[in-house]
Amino acid sequence: MTAGGATGVAGVDLGKTSCRVVVRDANGERVGEAVGAPGLASPDGVARAVDAVLAGLRAAAAGAGTLRAVGVGAAGALAAPDAAARLATELAAACGAPVAVTSDATVAHAGAFAGRPGTVVAVGTGTVLVELDRSGDLRTLDGWGPWLGDDGSGTWLGRAGLRAVLRAHEGRGEPTALTDRAGAWGGPPDALPARVAGADAPARTLASFAPHVLAAASQGDGVARTIVAEAVRAVADACSHATAPYAPVGGIATAEPFASALRAVLGPGSVVVPESAPPHGGLLLAADPTTPYERTVSRRDPV
Repeated sequence: MTAGGATGVAGVDLGKTSCRVVVRDANGERVGEAVGAPGLASPDGVARAVDAVLAGLRAAAAGAGTLRAVGVGAAGALAAPDAAARLATELAAACGAPVAVTSDATVAHAGAFAGRPGTVVAVGTGTVLVELDRSGDLRTLDGWGPWLGDDGSGTWLGRAGLRAVLRAHEGRGEPTALTDRAGAWGGPPDALPARVAGADAPARTLASFAPHVLAAASQGDGVARTIVAEAVRAVADACSHATAPYAPVGGIATAEPFASALRAVLGPGSVVVPESAPPHGGLLLAADPTTPYERTVSRRDPV
């Protein structure tokens, strides 16, 4: 059931760094953004995801009773389906509208390909590929989290960069411009381990150093360039086991020099620009329960 007079549909892309929202109604589209959440698999993941989504909806001027459907792609939904179901239930109650929850990478695929074959290559804080093959089968590659997977991700880059700083500090590694960047980011080398280990979200903290690695690589630092090249190879290897074309999304996949290097490795014509931004995939899933993505979706109506 929906609130009387509610006409808007909302699509949400909830990552670990940011929450992006688009609301479509009779007046067109409005967008909003809020801080992300650590992922549904984390101990307080559902509560923080609810807060992030509601903040994003408020930023897009959409409150309770104004929406007739909401589609959410949330980081960690595939790894924690029970948490995804709880998020759908809590948001449906808070919004007063039906809610569909799936992974952030799945809504990215819906935005990029609208149900056609291809692979979204989502590289941000983490890494996950969502493939829809030519037989209509949907599967993911990687997405195993920061300790066992997420190859080439922002967390991966940040960890590799900080490890290079520590090795250089000990004389076991090459000098690197990353040392000065790490100093401004987290203090002297011997303070860096505690800076990461003591963080509320260590993976996200590591990923916050990734832009420094990319910037140093762009400016010619040899150590940083090697790290970025290794990250690109890791992502390209996953792509080689998935269906082309590939649509890169996320803060790392679309940032330079990572983006250009990935296009070069994958080859001409194999990389496409997504048709729509990930929140628009949320709009599709909110309105249509018959897409190829449906088996990944948790749907709940307001009680």
